[in-house]
Amino acid sequence: MQQIKNDKAESVEHNAALLDTLLKDAMVQTPIWSPANYWKPYCDRITDEIRRTGMKNFRTNQKILKGYATGGRLLPAMPRATWKKKIWTGLESAPVFSMIVDGYKKVNSAYHKQKVTLECNLSRLALDEIKEKFPSFKPPMGLCNGGAEDKFEWNGHEVSSDWVFILTRIADFYTKVDPKSVQSVLEIGPGLGLSTLAHIALNPYIKNIVNVDIVPVVYVSTQYLRSIPDINVIDYIRVKQSDKIKFPASSGKPNVIQIPPWKLPDLDEKIDYFFNAYSFMEMENDICKNYAEIIKKHVTGGVYLHSHLKGHEVGAGNQKEPVTHKYIESLFSDAYAKAEPATYFWTKYGMGAPEEICFMTREPAD
Repeated sequence: MQQIKNDKAESVEHNAALLDTLLKDAMVQTPIWSPANYWKPYCDRITDEIRRTGMKNFRTNQKILKGYATGGRLLPAMPRATWKKKIWTGLESAPVFSMIVDGYKKVNSAYHKQKVTLECNLSRLALDEIKEKFPSFKPPMGLCNGGAEDKFEWNGHEVSSDWVFILTRIADFYTKVDPKSVQSVLEIGPGLGLSTLAHIALNPYIKNIVNVDIVPVVYVSTQYLRSIPDINVIDYIRVKQSDKIKFPASSGKPNVIQIPPWKLPDLDEKIDYFFNAYSFMEMENDICKNYAEIIKKHVTGGVYLHSHLKGHEVGAGNQKEPVTHKYIESLFSDAYAKAEPATYFWTKYGMGAPEEICFMTREPAD
């Protein structure tokens, strides 16, 4: 399979005013609306790198993406202490040690290129089968904006393997639910927003998508999604002063509302379905519970959850205690009592284990 050169990718603009506003307002939020211990170092690293480089070719910048999206060669985990960083920098330029480092970089680069090629080949197989299952499936333009290196051509569309990775998950949802019954969705922790674009590709009836994520991740996804021509993005600045966030009037394009956590209580709409994939387990139990209580007030259809059974390892990222799959499920079981598996594409193409997935819906009224 032939890959497409990165120089054709559309750029993603940097919006310093939006980033500054989000960061400033995030500073005054209570812990329940703030990044948990696990994510605080990530947020600092992402913010620092955006300040330094903007959004230029961010799809290959591990310092911006690591933790919520893929792209770029894996970088060594640098020490956080300044004096340790200086020692490492000195060692990298030392005569003998530099030869070892250069050798490692060459091996890492070769492995990365091979990995990208294999993922693109696997993605093509998945796309062929998804198209067969969903005849109206159509990838939106702009998927590879921001300099995605894992881009390739499929049936005349420019797509990326990291998007297909997310697409398989959303395709599984639509094997259980008729797209006509899904006009609005809410997701907490959508990362780059690739799941948003998967909904749009699979569901021509979708009208409104609400994405909630921590700062600065919500900034990155806002700017990326804003570069997609077939959606109408409503960013934080447009809803900052509103105490009732309503869906905009139809413009002929799906509306995508991008908000930080503290604006979720201001959402004043009913939502068909809720999604969360592997981000609840990176929070604390009380933060997850707070989200769940709000979600149950808004979401009428059901919740589609992905999480490791045991959460993260004990103590990972200074997390107080692991957030298990069983605990997450228990937060929703009073409102969505019917639980069932919903997986095919996700597990067939090696994306995840079936036991990590739970689709919960309301019991039919008597």
